[in-house]
Amino acid sequence: MTIALFIFNAGKKDSMADSLVRAIADANITDRTLLVEDESQLSDLKVDSAIICHFDQRITVSPVKEALERNGTHPVAIELIDLNNFLRLSTNDVNNCAVAAIRAVAKKLKGSMAQKTTPSLVPTHGTTFDKRDFVKYMMKGFKTYRQIPVVEDSCLAKYGCASCVNACPYSAITLNGNNVQVSPSRCVECGLCTIACPEYYIQVPTFLEQVQQAMINSLADSIQGKDVTVLFTCRYGFRMLQENGKQHNGRDFIPIEIPCIASFSHLALMKARQKGLKIKLVCPEKSCKAREGAEQYAQITAGMFPDLTEIAITDGLDLDKLEIQSPKQFSQIIDFSGRKREVLSRFFEANADKMPKLKHARLPFFNAVVDQNKCNMCGACAKACVPEALKIANINGRDTLQFEHSKCIGCMGCERVCQPNAIKIARELDFGSINRTVKLMVDRSKCSMCGKTRDPSTIIHSQQLPSNESDSEMMDYCEDCRKSLLAWR
Repeated sequence: MTIALFIFNAGKKDSMADSLVRAIADANITDRTLLVEDESQLSDLKVDSAIICHFDQRITVSPVKEALERNGTHPVAIELIDLNNFLRLSTNDVNNCAVAAIRAVAKKLKGSMAQKTTPSLVPTHGTTFDKRDFVKYMMKGFKTYRQIPVVEDSCLAKYGCASCVNACPYSAITLNGNNVQVSPSRCVECGLCTIACPEYYIQVPTFLEQVQQAMINSLADSIQGKDVTVLFTCRYGFRMLQENGKQHNGRDFIPIEIPCIASFSHLALMKARQKGLKIKLVCPEKSCKAREGAEQYAQITAGMFPDLTEIAITDGLDLDKLEIQSPKQFSQIIDFSGRKREVLSRFFEANADKMPKLKHARLPFFNAVVDQNKCNMCGACAKACVPEALKIANINGRDTLQFEHSKCIGCMGCERVCQPNAIKIARELDFGSINRTVKLMVDRSKCSMCGKTRDPSTIIHSQQLPSNESDSEMMDYCEDCRKSLLAWR
C-alpha cells in the first residue's frame, strides 16, 4: 500500500509554521512527501492513501482531495489534518506532537479497509459541509461513506454466538439464520458491537482493533518521556476544537479523530497503560445519535477497569477542564500476542485480586454451571462445544467434565443438546477462573475407592446426603465402600 503525505503550506508563512512544515517533511513518515500549493502539482499521481496537512484552509484544500479521488484514491483513505490544532494545543513541543499524530494516522490508514465502507447519499450524523460540497451535491449528488461495522466470514454466529446482537443499543444488528446483518438505517456507527465481539469478527472498517494497538505503539514511541496527552475524539470534538480557536496553555495535547469512542478497543486501552501513554477518550456532544453507545461503553469499561480515568462523557469540549492523570500501569507485563480473548484473559488473570466477579449483559465472557443432580455425564455438551470450552478428560481413571472460562463464546449449544437440562450458561466474567480449567462434573458411575461399576439407584446426589454424611467424597463411593468408611469412622 502506497501512502503519500501532502503538506499544503499556502498562506501560512510565520516562522513557527515554517518550522512545523520542515519537521513534518524531514520525518519521512510515508512513502512520499510533497509540498503542494494547488491540485495542478498532482497531475497523474496515484496513491492508495493520503494525508493532507494544512493550516485551516479546508475550501482551498478540497481541490487537492478531489484530484486524488479522480486519480483513484478512495475518499475514506484521505485524511485531512489541520496543523493549527497543534499550534493551539501543544505549547512545549509542537513539532514532535504533530509528527507523532501524523505517524499514528499513517498507521490507521495502512490498516484501513476503506473499500468496505458503505457508500450513502445520506450523510452520517455530524458531517459538515462547506460551500464547495453543497455545490457538488446540488449538481451531481454528494456521496459519503459510512463507518458501518463489517462482519467477517469467520464470525461465530454460525455456532450460536450473538454478542454483537445483544450489545447494540439501537437494535441495528440481527441474526438471519447463521449470519449477522447490520441495518444501515438503524446503525449509528458507534462501534460498541466491536467491543462486545469475543474476537475480531466485526469491526469498524477504518478503525480496526489491531490497527488501534499499532497506533498506540507508534504514539508511545514518538512521545516517550514527554508529558503529552493523546486526545481521541469524534468529528464533533474536532469541530469544537476548531470553533473554539483559543490558545491552550499548559498541557500538551495530540488530537486524533476517531469514528466514536465506543469503538476504542479495550486492548488498545490496556496497551496505552502498559506503555505509560496518557490518553483521553472524550464524547462531547449530547445530541449525537451515538451518545448512548458511548455511555454504555464507558459503563462497561469502568467495570473492567475499576480505576478508570481515561474516558470523559461531557457537554462540550474544554481542554482546561479535562481531568488528566498519569496512566495506571500494570504490576505485570501483559503479552499482547494471540487472539483477542487470550490477551483479555491474561490481563484479567494478572489483575484478578483487584476485581470482583462481573455480570454484565454486554461482556463477551460466559460461565458454565452444572446441576450435579441432573447431569448424567453423557458428554453431549462437550461434543457440541465448537470452541472446546467444554471437554471430557480422563482424570485418575474417571471421566471429568472440564470448562475453560476464557474459551466459551456463549453460543448456548451445550444447553440445547443437554436433555436433562443440567447445564446453564451465564454471561459472567469470573476473574478467579478466567484462565484456568475448572472441573464441573465427575462421572460417578464407578466407585472412586474400589473402581467397581455402581448401581445407578445407589448413586447419591448432593442434596440426598444425610447431615452426618456431609463429606462430598461420599458421593463418589459405592454402597459397600460407604458402609465400610462409616463403620471405620
